Amino acid sequence: MTSIAAFAVGLLSVTVSGWHVAPGWLEQHQDRSSIRGKVADAGTQKPVQGARVALAGTAMKASTDAQGEFSIPGVPSGTYTATVSLSGYATVRWENVRVDGDRNVYLMLTLSRAQTGKEGETDQEKGRPVKPDDSDYTASAEQGPEPIGGISVLMRHVVYPEFALKGGIQGTVYVEAFINEEGTVDKVEVLKGVHELLDRAAVEAVKATRFTPGREGGKAVKTRVAIPIRFRISP
Repeated sequence: MTSIAAFAVGLLSVTVSGWHVAPGWLEQHQDRSSIRGKVADAGTQKPVQGARVALAGTAMKASTDAQGEFSIPGVPSGTYTATVSLSGYATVRWENVRVDGDRNVYLMLTLSRAQTGKEGETDQEKGRPVKPDDSDYTASAEQGPEPIGGISVLMRHVVYPEFALKGGIQGTVYVEAFINEEGTVDKVEVLKGVHELLDRAAVEAVKATRFTPGREGGKAVKTRVAIPIRFRISP
């Protein structure tokens, strides 16, 4: 199997500064902080109003406003799990949210539309595309697939989501592409993700790329290949 090297997407630095507090506030709220942030629709990246943001195991919660923003003040130092819920969306859990002393925390959260359908329905009955059988794709072809035009073409399809950029979200997403005999990507699966926004961007970039098909004995065959895509915000 041909190995496709990872690449970095260089972007401007993003810095979120702290908030100023009134004199005497720290004395009254020692070892307490605010958890603030914004919630957006994962598909449209538009603000989501009315989402409930809560810290699991506590009574602390808030709702998002018209700009998708929320604030939970007076949070004691510790590690929390934030949950975000809204009718019509799948509930999201963000674990290991660390609150330390008077340091404010800012979260960039996204919600995906909930999947609907009658229980017991097949993908075909629901109108969803039927997934190809994974066993039809080989990971050990004599000649692996390659992006037509080279890695640079795949790079051009990668779009760093603005919401992720503003939130300082970065890392390497590992995806697996299932490529047919024509070099078209039948499907892409996330092997190891970073964040829903980056995972989606990596998947869409690979889907938009055409490949030369893998070959076995000189004949084009269905292949599967792992592709790491690195998202990095330059310092």
